[in-house]
Amino acid sequence: MAEPYSFRGDLRRHAYIWLVLVAGLLIWGWLDVRWRGVIELDRPDRHRTDLTAYTEAAAAFFDGRDPYQVTNIRGWGYLYPPLFALLLTPLIGFDSQTQVWLFYLASLVVTLGCYIELRRLASALAGPSSNSPPAPNTVPQTTPADWLALGLAVALPALNTLQRGQVGLLKLYPLLLGTRLILFPRKRTDIFWGGVALAFPVALKITPVLPVALLLGGLVLRALWKRADATVRQTAIDSSLGVALGSLAWWLVIPALVLGWDANVNYLVTWHQKVIAKAETVRADDLGGDVTSPRNQSLANAGYRLGNWLAYRFRWGPDDRLVDTSDAAAGTMPMDAPWAERGLWLARMATLAWLGAAMLLLSRRGQPLDLVLLLSLGCVGTLVVSPISRGHYFVMLAPALLFIPAWLRGCGLRAAADVTPFLPATFSLAHYRGLEFTGRIGLLGVTTSFWLWAVLVRVMKRGSTPAVDTANVLTTLQPKIPEQATHRRAA
Repeated sequence: MAEPYSFRGDLRRHAYIWLVLVAGLLIWGWLDVRWRGVIELDRPDRHRTDLTAYTEAAAAFFDGRDPYQVTNIRGWGYLYPPLFALLLTPLIGFDSQTQVWLFYLASLVVTLGCYIELRRLASALAGPSSNSPPAPNTVPQTTPADWLALGLAVALPALNTLQRGQVGLLKLYPLLLGTRLILFPRKRTDIFWGGVALAFPVALKITPVLPVALLLGGLVLRALWKRADATVRQTAIDSSLGVALGSLAWWLVIPALVLGWDANVNYLVTWHQKVIAKAETVRADDLGGDVTSPRNQSLANAGYRLGNWLAYRFRWGPDDRLVDTSDAAAGTMPMDAPWAERGLWLARMATLAWLGAAMLLLSRRGQPLDLVLLLSLGCVGTLVVSPISRGHYFVMLAPALLFIPAWLRGCGLRAAADVTPFLPATFSLAHYRGLEFTGRIGLLGVTTSFWLWAVLVRVMKRGSTPAVDTANVLTTLQPKIPEQATHRRAA
């Protein structure tokens, strides 16, 4: 049985590493991140943080302005539901640099929480679970190589998130926390609170609805497949109740306590009209600002950029870089053709359908690792399906880089498992290292999409087979003992 993860033990064993890491992050935050909040009216380009777009909206909630119309000094506005801006209300009394510094410190705590929850989930999956009989021996579900790939893939997006004052890590933490509480509860109420935690990131920013829906759908379907198991059924009920009541609290009750019921509903309607209703026309409306930028690596934009680049290389179209330098290029590029836009839309919808099929198969197997895999696939699917997935959004790869290889090993696909996490790591590093070119051709977005589709092929092939008993897997991995030697040992 694997020992439960202890952060205190981790801290004691690697005290010097932690000391250097924390000191380095604090120095970097003070010397670089904090200064990104500087406001100079004659040089607005020196202001390089997204945070003030959120704190400006927070102030607007209370001074009579429309929070969905105000912008920071760079012209960036607020595009999220009211909850996130309201949570930043304590910062509005400080100057912009102090706001950035305080949010950065809070984000470091959330980053640590993500790391701890990943370790706890990995530890729980490597040992017996509350939903399966304990095995005398278990195969380690994650390897040091997986953690190395995770670090290589997520480090730069995470630093980018911290530097820009973004919310990616704040979305990831409650997803991991809620999953652990539901699948590995210490007491029954943990399952309900896990559902409440899962509802939180969806109210911050709508995109995490996909991993939450896949996990919750998997829990409910597992209960239907295993009707005779009262524990499984109760887990589905408690987690669903937690998500439902959590959604009610995060979307309506808590904002209404601050703004009033009618005002909150009106703001939600405004947000829906400005953001959700225009989600499929982001390029035409420029929702979110510069959505055709090389930094947007959603499949919609990455495929758009790659197609334009190929057309330019083969002399079928104009210079693809015109979309970055000329407003007149909008609507005139080869990939603006209706058939191209339709093809990318169909690829995104097919990805959703494929994820739904994976949910059906994995819920029937119903092991904790199958359900964690659903969450992981949903986190990657969000990057592919959403029309906007900037580079820092790719912190959402983190659970996939640990638990997809773990699941493949459980299916006996050790070679594939060892290679799988290093592919996104390679493309993430390439994206940040050569953004001018790799962003131009949509490398990160296109490769992430193909990587997800390749994983889904494996899931569809193996997901219909029963889950492998870890004790049996261990036996198959151990060297065979000659029969005569076995008899001698028994004698």
